[in-house]
Amino acid sequence: MKKIICSHLKFLGHHFLTKTLKSIPFVFLLILLYSCAQKQNTGRVADTILFFAKSIYNSNIFKFPISRQDIADLTGITRESTSRILSELNAEKIIEMHGRQISILNEKRLQDLSEKG
Repeated sequence: MKKIICSHLKFLGHHFLTKTLKSIPFVFLLILLYSCAQKQNTGRVADTILFFAKSIYNSNIFKFPISRQDIADLTGITRESTSRILSELNAEKIIEMHGRQISILNEKRLQDLSEKG
């Protein structure tokens, strides 16, 4: 099953696949496929933030272990769109960002964005 999912993620760069994808749990890959197919860009980024907060760090404050380009590759959108969305979430006080450090300030709103795509 993991091979099938990886074959559908060909848009991801080789570096991302070889360095980062190995450490991402299988269940997130399934969520990623659904997210890429069904959600708008803001929902995809919200999904990614919530995944790292809940499944990896178990905290609303964490340091992203991947770059904005990796987030863009993971969600299937451009780095520019990823940066814009993160900046918008920061400006709307849904998250607070300092470099790669992220604090979720309004988890309910972020969850709403994730669910509604």
